[in-house]
Amino acid sequence: MAVDKPRMYRLVDNRDLGSHELALGTSSLGLAAYAFTFVSCVVPEGG
Repeated sequence: MAVDKPRMYRLVDNRDLGSHELALGTSSLGLAAYAFTFVSCVVPEGG
């Protein structure tokens, strides 16, 4: 994915529940990440 302007980027669209790891790296100077948003919704069984 190319980061070409300041905006929110969706890095992961994974619908599988479980433990996951996300590693980010860059070789470009001046790139910074300021916020991450994680949203999760689990519907209880029978609900």
